[in-house]
Amino acid sequence: MKRLALLTMTVVTAACQSQPGPATVARVQRLYDEGLNGAASGAAAVMMRDESPEADVAAWYGGLAEIRRGNEAASRTFFERAALSSNPDVAGGAEAMLGQLAEGRADDDAALRHYGKAWTLLDGSDQRRVAQRAEAIAARRNMSNTQAMWAQRLKPGSTAAPADGAFALQAGAYSTRASATAHARRLTTQTVRAGLGPATVRQRGTGSGSLWLVQCGSYGSRAAASAAKRKLPSVEFVVARQQP
Repeated sequence: MKRLALLTMTVVTAACQSQPGPATVARVQRLYDEGLNGAASGAAAVMMRDESPEADVAAWYGGLAEIRRGNEAASRTFFERAALSSNPDVAGGAEAMLGQLAEGRADDDAALRHYGKAWTLLDGSDQRRVAQRAEAIAARRNMSNTQAMWAQRLKPGSTAAPADGAFALQAGAYSTRASATAHARRLTTQTVRAGLGPATVRQRGTGSGSLWLVQCGSYGSRAAASAAKRKLPSVEFVVARQQP
């Protein structure tokens, strides 16, 4: 998969007919690579309709194909399906693209929500590009706290919410990153709306390996974390001490 290679949303036009064939991810990718965007989109739609095991990956390519065709509504439908993937790269890439589409229609709040989800799923340069776009939105909207949060995330070595306090709100601990990432993705919409920021995944080493923690926020005292916890009573948070 071309991981976020299309974050600049470059539009490429192509008008070709394709030969019929079975709807598989390999075929969807080949059609997309050949510029047969209508055929790629159609094959991806078939896989989604049939609930094929790799429908999420096909939906990613379907979304990219529809961007090339200039069909924003159709691309959003594909990316919304891809965002449900258990693969962090697929889901994170889809969330990032949904963020860009939201920016394009001047829905900055939706863009920030999608970028928050994408940031919990991606890593490396992809994660950094998401943070840069989110910080730019916050700066344009004069959202000083949000801008500061994203600026902190852009600092070298930052892979989680800024650790400016000893405590965080924890919603779960998992033995695999994929499980923790899926929970963080589901939770982020609620935490952002409650003013707690996006849920993030933090790794903690144990004697037998690693645990992946779903947390949000960073607070200087247990009392401050407990007060923040009351903003979202529907979620069973515990106040957890952060590792240095």
